[in-house]
Amino acid sequence: MNYTEIGARIREAIKKKGFKQKFVAEKIGISEDSMVNYIKGRREISIDNVKKIAQLCDVPYEYLINGEPFHVKDAQAPYLPQSYLDSFTELFQRLAKEGHYKEIGLLGGVIANYQTLIEENERLQSELNKLKMQNPETQNEERHKERATSA
Repeated sequence: MNYTEIGARIREAIKKKGFKQKFVAEKIGISEDSMVNYIKGRREISIDNVKKIAQLCDVPYEYLINGEPFHVKDAQAPYLPQSYLDSFTELFQRLAKEGHYKEIGLLGGVIANYQTLIEENERLQSELNKLKMQNPETQNEERHKERATSA
């Protein structure tokens, strides 16, 4: 990890939020000197502190660590075409450059909810198919189809 780059992103997030470094240090439970050292990249910062700063500043902690707010391509979104994933990635990167971190989180949530709905739909469709196969009328229809195709 490049702590100088992490520190620069932390400084940027604090500034965009309109906070003072001292305020953020107090809120996350560290000294102001530690915060200064984190921002200047002179001191290693724990993931826990990165997450606390990210939450306070409304930015994804991944952005503070590696500069990438959200990797749609890496997300588990098998139901979205690759062209959609590429478009989302571009959108998220543009939003990050403009400091719209809440919107990134909201869009990520929309994608996750969409995927959950698709999975639930598939589960319900599977249950429906099982129920259909248990229905005597459906079983008779299947036998009739089998006889018709074998004749």
